[in-house]
Amino acid sequence: MRIFVTFTGPLRDAGPVEMAVPEGTTLVDVCRGLAHAAADEVRRHLLTVDGEIEPSLLVAVNSMGVPPEERAGRLLVDGDDVLLMPPIAGG
Repeated sequence: MRIFVTFTGPLRDAGPVEMAVPEGTTLVDVCRGLAHAAADEVRRHLLTVDGEIEPSLLVAVNSMGVPPEERAGRLLVDGDDVLLMPPIAGG
């Protein structure tokens, strides 16, 4: 199946990405796959040192936010649009 990943904020230059993933793929699987292939700068925004999705990362699937406690088990389906946006800091 195919999914689409869009990055915003500090990661906007990392995407968009179209990915072929197997049935049963979760948000965590996608973030781990992206982090594995990415530079350290991108990786640190996606995952904690334990390999879990960074809690401060805003994650949405098909324009619907996915809270941190639901991300590990959130299955993706063909055609899903995933948005990943790290917090933006500044002043």
